[in-house]
Amino acid sequence: MIRPVVLASFASLLLAVGAGSAGAVNRDCPPGLVWDPGQGACIKKVKIKRKPLEMYYAAIEQLEGKNGTPDPARGASLLRQACEAKEMAACTLMGHVLMVGKSAADPKRAVAPDASGSLRSFTRACDGGDAQGCLGMADVHARGLLGKVDQVLATEALERACTMQNGRGCYRLAEQYEKGRGVKADIVRARELYKKAFGLLGATCPSSGPSCYLLGLAYNRGAGTAASAAKAFTAFESGCSAGSGEACFELGKAYFWGDGIKTDKVKAVVYYDRSCWQYDYALGCHDAGVTLVQGGEVPIDNARAQRFGDRACELDKQQCELRAYLIATGPEPRDEAAAASWYRVACENGNATGCYSLGSRLASGLGVGKDQGAALAAFERACDGGHEAGCRRLGLAHYNGESMGLKVTVDKVKAFRFFARACDGGDAEGCHWAGYLAEKGEGMAAVDDALAVRAYTKGCTLERGSSCEAVGRMAAAARGGLEAKAAREWWEKACNLRDQDSCVNLGHRYYDGDGVDKDDLAAAGAFERACVLGAGRQCMWIAQLLKGANADAARQKAAVESLKTACKSRAPNPKACLALAGVYAYGTIAEKEPRAAFDLVKDACEQRKDQDACIELANYYMTGVGVVPNVEEGKRRYQEQCDAGMAASCTWLALQLYKEQKYDVAAQLFARACTEKHAQACTMIGFSHYAGQGVRWDVEAAAGEYQQGCELGDAVSCSNLGEIYEIGYARAKDLKKSLELYQKACTPTATSGCWAVGRFYEHGWEVKADPERAEREYRRACEADTGEACQSLAALLAKRGGKLKEIAKLNARAFELATLQSKSNPYGFYVLGRYYRDGVTVLKDRAKAAELFGKSCDGNEPQGCLNAGALAMERGRGGDKAGFEAASVYYDKGCAAGVDEACTEAAEARKLGEGPAPSPSPSLPGKVAPRAGGCGCRAGQRGAEAGTATAALLGIIAMLGVLVGRSRRARTGRRG
Repeated sequence: MIRPVVLASFASLLLAVGAGSAGAVNRDCPPGLVWDPGQGACIKKVKIKRKPLEMYYAAIEQLEGKNGTPDPARGASLLRQACEAKEMAACTLMGHVLMVGKSAADPKRAVAPDASGSLRSFTRACDGGDAQGCLGMADVHARGLLGKVDQVLATEALERACTMQNGRGCYRLAEQYEKGRGVKADIVRARELYKKAFGLLGATCPSSGPSCYLLGLAYNRGAGTAASAAKAFTAFESGCSAGSGEACFELGKAYFWGDGIKTDKVKAVVYYDRSCWQYDYALGCHDAGVTLVQGGEVPIDNARAQRFGDRACELDKQQCELRAYLIATGPEPRDEAAAASWYRVACENGNATGCYSLGSRLASGLGVGKDQGAALAAFERACDGGHEAGCRRLGLAHYNGESMGLKVTVDKVKAFRFFARACDGGDAEGCHWAGYLAEKGEGMAAVDDALAVRAYTKGCTLERGSSCEAVGRMAAAARGGLEAKAAREWWEKACNLRDQDSCVNLGHRYYDGDGVDKDDLAAAGAFERACVLGAGRQCMWIAQLLKGANADAARQKAAVESLKTACKSRAPNPKACLALAGVYAYGTIAEKEPRAAFDLVKDACEQRKDQDACIELANYYMTGVGVVPNVEEGKRRYQEQCDAGMAASCTWLALQLYKEQKYDVAAQLFARACTEKHAQACTMIGFSHYAGQGVRWDVEAAAGEYQQGCELGDAVSCSNLGEIYEIGYARAKDLKKSLELYQKACTPTATSGCWAVGRFYEHGWEVKADPERAEREYRRACEADTGEACQSLAALLAKRGGKLKEIAKLNARAFELATLQSKSNPYGFYVLGRYYRDGVTVLKDRAKAAELFGKSCDGNEPQGCLNAGALAMERGRGGDKAGFEAASVYYDKGCAAGVDEACTEAAEARKLGEGPAPSPSPSLPGKVAPRAGGCGCRAGQRGAEAGTATAALLGIIAMLGVLVGRSRRARTGRRG
């Protein structure tokens, strides 16, 4: 294992206060090297052959205090003389002294900062062929020491340094091209420069500490060479041994983060300390102070952190940001004004973080007077200095007109530019915003899908899950040159990055077989992750998916553990608790534990105040899950919650009243809850209007209420509305629209639309015929007690050569369910009438069929009216003219329900009834008496959809005998 260089020789520095500028510092430069304050490193000492060079070295001794007390003024005088004598290294060092200034025990010996003088000295050195002078010029412009950051001039200076074959110049120039600072971003050019820099640096390391430092950075980033944390660490070791403060600092970072070596924050502070006190590297002081403030492996030591902060500020005013932070966050009383003042110093000396903090204070007035103009300038300077969060905040301010106190005029063009700059600098959130604006066409001439995809993709690469989700969403829509099948891959990555929406999308993809093979187990896995991340509805799908996929015991146990995790997390997910309660209440994927289920919902209701849990608790009292059944207690809780404004509780109370045949009161509650946007209430008030129960018979109103219920997310409303479009009740027939609605009602926890979806796939209506898909949907609906689905499945299996025993069982089940349904639902009479008419499980009996169709029509079921009318027409055509009269009555009722076909048939029946009677036919059924007037509607299948209620909600609906959704019908209304 690579070991750090001689720790014993400077470990004692951990406790040092620091020499500051009051006395000489033991630089510990290797033999043949001399300390250069400008470069902050030991450099090769050139044999003195000329007087200017001698003055240069003498100046260093004065700056360092080698002969006693440092005398910066005397050192600066010697440097000026050497520079005038064309000793370019002296010009460069003079530029550095003037850039940062030099304090002294005697103020008369100090040198004040002079940015303009600094630039003149650096420029003279650069013009004289000293690459370090060119680098100094770049620093002045990049740090904005003349009042404004100028990356263009900084880049030009770096170009000159690189042309002189200076490895540092080429490396920094490559960064400019990579990030698009002062020059158009050009990754190809950046790579060329990194490669050149790597070669130049490698030729001078290990003799040159600064070269080893940059070589280590190149290895760390894979810039110009293959990335290798181990090689980077070795290079930093060599650089630190050669006297580079920057290299010692990077060794500290390596130990801090565990890059190329085992994490050891104590050793990290040792190297930060060395770079700070021995080699005057301000960033080492800064990060040492930060580490001591954070605590952890290294104990918190605010006093020592303060010393590091002061040292950082003394060495480089740019690093006074730590001093400001410590003043602002230290023990009371804090001095916010002093903190703001030091943030200003740091900002004015090129510290982008200092500018950001100063801008925040100017915007809010913390420690300084509010000044929106100055705040904006500070944020712009932070952004210009490479502070990505500063660019992003400017983007948000210009997009919204305000961001955390910073107020500007809305300008989405500027907003996009700032977001793009943040993104170029590696800010994931900036990339996401840039992608969003490009996708919406805001801040630019038009929507730019390709640009949006690029920005989102970069955000995804930076591990922002929502950006990965956005790429997946655009792929799903085949936008930005992406293929729809690629959506799964992006959502998978986003889900792994804990993006809840992507886990949900992924689950739906697997469930629907959209771009992937249908896989209910994979869908359940994605929904599990979504549930743990806080999704609500998807928690309710997991158990049913696993049960339907016959998941093994281990997989079921794992799912239960996921629900427990989500339920008991630091931020508990109440819907996970409800889903877990459903598992325990009904034993879907675990042993039944009714009392555990009761305790879960009781806690979620009474402790977490979750509305759905309170409804579930009332349901449990109603049905006796984990408690002695108590209908009155259940109703009391429903009423209490309803009075408190919980629309869902009004709905459940209304369902109980509906069971008790108090239709008028129930309808009032349904209407109230629907007005308050409770989806199931809209379904039920729609049915009430459809059936004329407690309210007037109004199929048009019912259709509107089903529309509202569907839009609010109730699957039964969607399937009912789908049937209205399929048959043509109060709406023009539209099979495409009908299928879309049925599909919304056929999900992992909703089955009310599955029978219809199966019919569309069996017969190829609006889709390519797919018998396998049809069989699958029929089975799901049949298992959910949709009798017609059982009968359709039996018929399909008969056509496909299925087992006779299974077919017989399915038909018997269909007849049983229709008989049960007819006790509370006129649609059940219609279904039984079809079975007697067609001879399904019973002998054909058209007279019995006519009677049942008539009862269905009496109950206001239009399908019953149409079929009763059809049989009555047969009687009329068979010679019994009274059949035409009966048919006209039945068809009139269908016509009143909005079925155009019924209106046409009613007119035909009256016309035929006025003519001579046809010859009788012995094959026709006997006379059926006309039915009383009324409306034709039906309630729906047994059970509710678990997408909006847990298993316990299913139980109470079944108990009530209320069929919240209308059961599915045949494709057309002609003859059933």
